[in-house]
Amino acid sequence: MRMGGNASDQQRTLSAARQDETVDRAREELDSVDVHLTERVLERDNLKRALNKVRSNKGGPGIDGMCIDELPGYLKLNWPCIRKQTADE
Repeated sequence: MRMGGNASDQQRTLSAARQDETVDRAREELDSVDVHLTERVLERDNLKRALNKVRSNKGGPGIDGMCIDELPGYLKLNWPCIRKQTADE
């Protein structure tokens, strides 16, 4: 990094560089947290609990129009693809 100008300018340049590094580290940490959260949401037991909760609440179809009783069959057929897509993101 080339620094010219007076000491005040140099200090501002160093401060900006440190802030950029801090922001980059924070983004990396958030990405890691997001991955872990997604993994936890998609855990089999968590999804089963969610399905049972929707059933007990007599939940209606989602925006895709799929009824709760259709979901288990859909997931049996499509789960490997869904899991792979989520892992790739």
